Formats: sequence, C-alpha cells, structure tokens
Amino acid sequence: MKHKKTLIIAILLVIIAIGGYWGVRNFLLNKPAGEEATADLYQPESFDKKLIDQTAKKVEDVFTRADTAALAAILSPESLEQKRQYFSEIRPYMEGFGKAFRNRKLIFATARYAEYSFDSPSGEYTVGLCLGPDCTWKLMRY
Repeated sequence: MKHKKTLIIAILLVIIAIGGYWGVRNFLLNKPAGEEATADLYQPESFDKKLIDQTAKKVEDVFTRADTAALAAILSPESLEQKRQYFSEIRPYMEGFGKAFRNRKLIFATARYAEYSFDSPSGEYTVGLCLGPDCTWKLMRY
C-alpha cells in the first residue's frame, strides 16, 4: 500500500512538471494556451521589412530634424528611460547622425528585432529596432 501511494505521488509530480514546462514554454513564446508553440516567430523569414523600413525612415527624419520630442515617441520604453537624460547632450549631433543614417543597410532582422549598419565620417555604427509592447517598431539602440 505504501509503494502504491509513492507511485501515485511520483506520477502526479511528473504530470505537474510536464504541464508546468508546457505552460511556461507557451507563455514565453506568447502563444495562447492549446496552440502549439513554434520557433517560427524568431526566424528571419517572418519579419515585415516594410514596417521595419518605415520605422528606420522615421528614425532618420527625427534625427535629421534634431527633434528630441519625436525621439521620445519612437524610443522603446526601456531606452527612453535610459536615454532621456542625455537628450540635451546629443541634440547637437543628431542632424549628422540622421544624414549618415540615410545610407543604412539592414543587416539582420527577425519578427521582433532588426539591426541596421551605416558608415559615418567617425566610423561604422549599428542601430537596433525592436517590436514594442504596443506592436509597433521602436528604436531600441543607437
């Protein structure tokens, strides 16, 4: 009888562990319960280049105009929190950054992250965009 209870408890623990793993896996991949989670979201083939390019154009325009208010609107929430305090310091350099960013090349993209590369007189730089919590592309790193 004692072995039977131990066996039942062990089986229940295994079932709970498998259910927990499945639930966490689906939650982390933002899949509704019952829908099979796949890694397709993270494959380069599934990004929307048009939306990413539109956001890159906004980044170019905002920097070319040296418009820090518009910069705040296109930054990801985390980046805005980190970089807002430096807006007055970067403002004199924004126009040059915007002009150099015109020659950007998309070097990497997934459904949630994109990276551009561009050259300027002072070197080669990259800019990162991410899909924001409101499902729009945001400037994450510059």
